[in-house]
Amino acid sequence: MKTIRTERLLLRQWREEDFETFARFWADPDIMAFVGGPIPRQDAWRRMLYFIGHWQLRGFGFFVVEDNATGKLVGYCGAQRPVDKLEPEMGWGILPQSQGRGYATEAMRAVLDFAFGDLGWSTAISLIADDNLASLAVARKLGGSVERYTDIDGSRYGVYRHVVPRHKDSL
Repeated sequence: MKTIRTERLLLRQWREEDFETFARFWADPDIMAFVGGPIPRQDAWRRMLYFIGHWQLRGFGFFVVEDNATGKLVGYCGAQRPVDKLEPEMGWGILPQSQGRGYATEAMRAVLDFAFGDLGWSTAISLIADDNLASLAVARKLGGSVERYTDIDGSRYGVYRHVVPRHKDSL
């Protein structure tokens, strides 16, 4: 299974011991306000299993993100393409104590390099709620631009398009 190391981060596969941290993360209403709301513990378990299974079926998915220096969990990031979607969607979630340090941008640059390089993709999207200012900033830093808006479960999301840069090194 794929792992990626950046200057500060390790993007690795999921382990059972990651569950408690992410179950608490996904249960927090403030954190989950931009992505459909909190989920109960049983659904958190299913989400983690979905992330693991996605790697098995599609050869890509969401990584756990660790700080290289401390080994502590920072969050998760990656890409998915559920059965009912026509193109891959990039996403990330950073634990509250790790926010504001540029981890999402650093991790997602590595994911985009993997997707555009190893997987041969030419494009991907991110769906971001209009009021999710932190994620909007990350998408823009990654070169994403809003293509259109869509309504999902009564909330408006911008569809941010990520394309292979003319000079791959510019990511």
